[in-house]
Amino acid sequence: MSKPKRRFTNRRHADQNPAAANKTLAEAEAKVRQYPGDSSAWEALADAWLAQQEYLKASEAISKAIDMDGLNPEFYRKFAAAVYHLGEREKAESLLQKALELSPKFGAAHHAMAYLLFNKNNHTEALEHVNSALESKRSAESLSLKGAVLKELHRHAEALEAYEEGLRLQPGLSTLWNNYGNTLQALGRLDEAVIAYRKALDNSDGATTHPFSNLLTTAHYHPGYSQDDILAIARQWNQKFAPKETPVRPCHDNVSPEKCLRIGLISSGFRNHPVGRMTVAVLEELANYDVELYFYSTTNHEDFVTSRFKTLAANWMSVEHLDDARFAQQVRDHKVDILFDLAGHNSGNRMLAMAMEPAPLLVKWVGGLINTTGIEAMDYLISDSIESPRGVDQDYVEKLIRLPDDYICYTPQEYAPEVSELQHLKMAMLHLVVLITQPR
Repeated sequence: MSKPKRRFTNRRHADQNPAAANKTLAEAEAKVRQYPGDSSAWEALADAWLAQQEYLKASEAISKAIDMDGLNPEFYRKFAAAVYHLGEREKAESLLQKALELSPKFGAAHHAMAYLLFNKNNHTEALEHVNSALESKRSAESLSLKGAVLKELHRHAEALEAYEEGLRLQPGLSTLWNNYGNTLQALGRLDEAVIAYRKALDNSDGATTHPFSNLLTTAHYHPGYSQDDILAIARQWNQKFAPKETPVRPCHDNVSPEKCLRIGLISSGFRNHPVGRMTVAVLEELANYDVELYFYSTTNHEDFVTSRFKTLAANWMSVEHLDDARFAQQVRDHKVDILFDLAGHNSGNRMLAMAMEPAPLLVKWVGGLINTTGIEAMDYLISDSIESPRGVDQDYVEKLIRLPDDYICYTPQEYAPEVSELQHLKMAMLHLVVLITQPR
């Protein structure tokens, strides 16, 4: 399921309009000029730059504050927020550790550390830190994060308790409703999950598409939704989230058929994950041709399969810290020729960035490939005649490309036993075994 992005930043100015933010920045700059030796003046300037998402300038300002007062744990937390958004997650973790050394009960630093660890799939340590944050303050945001961590640890009953406490504290928190829906969906409580996702959408300012993606995915599991119902939901995506004006796609100078194609791939699954298992062998073969592979990973979780992808990469980039607009601009800056989505509406998806049309061609392949994406900007969808039978083309906003045999090349688990004689030939009976998640 799609997980919300809970970025830690300076929340005092997070909701300011541009005019107010510019006024705050001007005031902070004037204060620094008047009191250049005052650490709080540099902190205020860092706050103003954080609010404007100018993270390099924010890091420079808060670094000045630390030079003047190296014992203030809040300075290190804000420094961590700035460098995290610059993609320096290890440095962010180190800075948060420094903040906690100075103030072991610093709740905001514990929350931020829990968030970083959660996104590395280090759930046990993340739980310790989020519990410490809650000892400092029972906030709905920390309870939402705790619930998400507990879900990943398969402690669903405790996760629901955390969400329900959070909803009592802040019933209008969209990310909390979204996370609550994810746990309900995992338990097969689909009607309640749908209600939770709709609550998340009702309380959202439209800045995130994750609750809608989760609603669409859950509709596929729900026996009460027909194919027409699901298609109607999928097609609502553009109405709700697509840019009001059609973006201008990049047109690269070199259009020679002999050029080396730059292929971008976006996913949270470049690891021991279904996406990784279904694509790594294909891409290892593709790398023998005249292409450059640019990988954009939306998770910080890496393992032995990740190393295989990295070996193929002309460029590897973790983009978990980037919002959709900054990610889309990064793809443009890299001059990617074809951008492949390998997430669909699942966890780590960047459907909003895809709708910003950051590459000349946009293609949907493996990863959450259960139906049309509903994203009208998507040009093609790679499938086969089993996944997408003949006669269903009208149900897709994308043009279907059916590969002749299969659209994946699965790499089995290393511990899988050797293929042996079929048991039913010996026993005169057929055994059917299905291993699948509960809501399916």
